[in-house]
Amino acid sequence: MPRRSVRLLLTALLLGGITASVLPADAAPLTRAPGRAIEIYSPYQGQSTCNPAPKVGTVALSRLVMAAYPGSGTSGIARDCSIGGRSEHKEGRAWDWTVSYANPRQRAQAADFVHWLFATDVYGNRFAEARRLGVMYVIWNHKIWSAAQAGAGWRRYTGADPHTGHMHISLSWAGALKRTSYWTGAVSPILKAPTPVKPAPAKPAPTTPKAPVEPPTTDVPDTGNDHGNGRDQYTGPPLLVDGEKSVDVLSTNDGVTTSFGVLAGRNYLMTVTGVYAYGDNPMSADAECSRWPSDSYWHRKTQWEGRSSTGALDLTINGRQTAWTPLVDDGNDCDTTTHTYTLVIKARRSGPLRLSIADDKRDDNGGGLHVVVRALDNASPTD
Repeated sequence: MPRRSVRLLLTALLLGGITASVLPADAAPLTRAPGRAIEIYSPYQGQSTCNPAPKVGTVALSRLVMAAYPGSGTSGIARDCSIGGRSEHKEGRAWDWTVSYANPRQRAQAADFVHWLFATDVYGNRFAEARRLGVMYVIWNHKIWSAAQAGAGWRRYTGADPHTGHMHISLSWAGALKRTSYWTGAVSPILKAPTPVKPAPAKPAPTTPKAPVEPPTTDVPDTGNDHGNGRDQYTGPPLLVDGEKSVDVLSTNDGVTTSFGVLAGRNYLMTVTGVYAYGDNPMSADAECSRWPSDSYWHRKTQWEGRSSTGALDLTINGRQTAWTPLVDDGNDCDTTTHTYTLVIKARRSGPLRLSIADDKRDDNGGGLHVVVRALDNASPTD
């Protein structure tokens, strides 16, 4: 048996994995060893701020891994700061990789990834890629590995979630900000959490009283007795405050209004998948990118069928243009592999969402997009 297969088998057994046979995994991510110098093992940097927006290094890691292991997925990066205890998800520097221990192929993928992550590089550096990516700790199948205790290997994990349905990966601040040698080629020092920008001081109130102004009319009245969450007199469809809902948006009509509402002030993760046809050719488009009529390439700058423009053929929310983030970036901000895009939104007021594909000519369209809206407040309180 080749040496790599032997190591993979030992890793899988250590993770409580394969007992009868080893399924072939996909090719591991690209190994990078720009020089003998390498980052020190990351110390534990627990959550200390509140900024769940996914960080650039976390997003890059998720794309790197999912591109290497087709069929795996993501359980998300961001988590609302009001949920549970301390978690790097609340700083956008932890990612939950959707691989199932019960699925033989995904179990093999997890074992292959861990072997790649912890392998010794050509210079003799142990746990090389984990250090170069700024991995702080990994939780998978009742076990945890911490960079701060790397020599102890995998240790027993007794959290409420055994992590058999996903692998949790937390990054240091250097890794989350994509400042480590895996991405830059230069060894990064230990970085601290960015200092929050202080808001500008409020201007003093005018001394001359103004005439009362009528509040703007909204679809959902807000009495002000519920801290602005819009539930006092809400009479619309049921609010999504837990779990997730899905809706299909057809390219042949002018949009759809969800049968559920979102809660004001709550963060939601939106995931959209699918490809639809447009034009007489026909051509293809997804939530953010499209193939132009003039060529066969996918472009982020989408076009109307009759003229060049931006924002055409994109999936809009409440009539507003959005900037969807590709799950697997092809290098041009498009997902030409899975055609899956994500976006974290914060509802300004309670009420349903209006989802529509921006197109000035719908009678030659076909197909549509599938949208999943997940309340981030429903995330698990433990990593």
